[in-house]
Amino acid sequence: KYVDMKEHSHIEEDNIQFFTVEAGRLDMEKFVSFVKSMPEDIYRAKGFVACEGGSYLFNYVAGRYDMEEFPHDDTKLVFIGNSVRKHESRIKEMIKGCGL
Repeated sequence: KYVDMKEHSHIEEDNIQFFTVEAGRLDMEKFVSFVKSMPEDIYRAKGFVACEGGSYLFNYVAGRYDMEEFPHDDTKLVFIGNSVRKHESRIKEMIKGCGL
């Protein structure tokens, strides 16, 4: 479904929110464990994940995720879902805990 951002009242009514997280290199095992424990009201997450062994394009949709090799220097992610800002500080701390 196409959403005209000029007419975003539908998004606000549905309480869809997003936030971003930036970090350095992460421990891949810790990051995957974090992804598997994400709250259900995060519908979508995407971005770049940098690890000791390389960097990846990260794509998460409704509990399923994949990662493919992609050159990037650091970790930059966006989280999207229903009232997700309530999870922002906890998720930022969890990602910080995944750092090398």
